[in-house]
Amino acid sequence: MKRFCFIFCLILLIFSLTSCNSNVSINDEAKLKELIQNKIAFDNNIEYICINSHNSDYAILEDNCFKMSFKQDEIIKKYEYNLNTNELYCDNTLVENTKCDNLDIFAKEVCKLNGEECLTINDYWMFIRNKFLNAKSFKVTTYRGEGRYYYFSIPASEFINYDKFEVLKKGLNNTEFNENSEIKISLLVNLEKGQIFSKFELSVKDKNIIAFY
Repeated sequence: MKRFCFIFCLILLIFSLTSCNSNVSINDEAKLKELIQNKIAFDNNIEYICINSHNSDYAILEDNCFKMSFKQDEIIKKYEYNLNTNELYCDNTLVENTKCDNLDIFAKEVCKLNGEECLTINDYWMFIRNKFLNAKSFKVTTYRGEGRYYYFSIPASEFINYDKFEVLKKGLNNTEFNENSEIKISLLVNLEKGQIFSKFELSVKDKNIIAFY
């Protein structure tokens, strides 16, 4: 009886582990690719990652202002850019008048003011978008909060030989892979609501080389 219970529990465990991820149906694949095709850039909420510290955070569009926080040496500064006046404030104090046409420029300007350089989701998006649109099949996780991670793998050579790789590799937390490696690309999507989130991961052997959360 104990042996039977053990085998039964083992089967349940194996089933639960293998059922966490599943293949994406043809219909869902078509919906996913259509969403990605229509997403040229993220414009109201973006993730960014600092190149020196590898800290990541986000910037948002709210009430006709760009907003973000910047943490440095345990101090958090709150930045706000008024789209009507082109004024950039830090903790309600005017810093400068400048032109920030989008969140990417705003985030990079704030990082520059703090002696940092950053890359945003949009710097990586064209590569990710192209690879998703050309992928043959996908797998999907169970729900991870807002949505599910859709993922597939590519030869690392496709990333290494990408024309902007020298720029994008600055945001990687390690480059311990070569052209013979495989890179898994994961993107957070809520297919039912038609939402793509600016959250993705590139990983090699289940170890992230970069992650935007």
